[in-house]
Amino acid sequence: MVLRRFTGVLLFSIMAIAGCQTSVAPLVDDREQVLRILADLDNQSLTPEEHLENYTVDAVILPPDVVEVRGHEAIRQHLAEASQGVQLDMKHEIVELTSFTDVVVVQGRVVGTAQPDGDPNAYPFETKNVLTFQRQADGGLKLWKVIFNGAPLSGE
Repeated sequence: MVLRRFTGVLLFSIMAIAGCQTSVAPLVDDREQVLRILADLDNQSLTPEEHLENYTVDAVILPPDVVEVRGHEAIRQHLAEASQGVQLDMKHEIVELTSFTDVVVVQGRVVGTAQPDGDPNAYPFETKNVLTFQRQADGGLKLWKVIFNGAPLSGE
């Protein structure tokens, strides 16, 4: 309940910030930068430290059924724990991208499979997410706020 309320407050805050800014036409560069970051998230051969390069130092991840993950150290630990005992094959996709002066908001999804170590079966999964990217002084984008949930597969 607290996480749901926090998620609602966070979404309201993001929309309030976005509402105070003028939406700009999605920049080709924004889309390309987001796609590069998403490809890194899909790349399971990267270390947690390499993944951290895509996050702001004050980034927040709100995974389902977990207390918020805030800041580089907590994200490093979360990424290391999430990859233990399972082989993931996943693909992040952009459903909608909206660019603002300081922030890029992406509604997306992730489809893939998870194969626990020692299990011959790979289990399909799908999540929905909202990703906010903060524009850096050099114009680059970094993940700032990440909200995702589990979603049933088609037909379930």
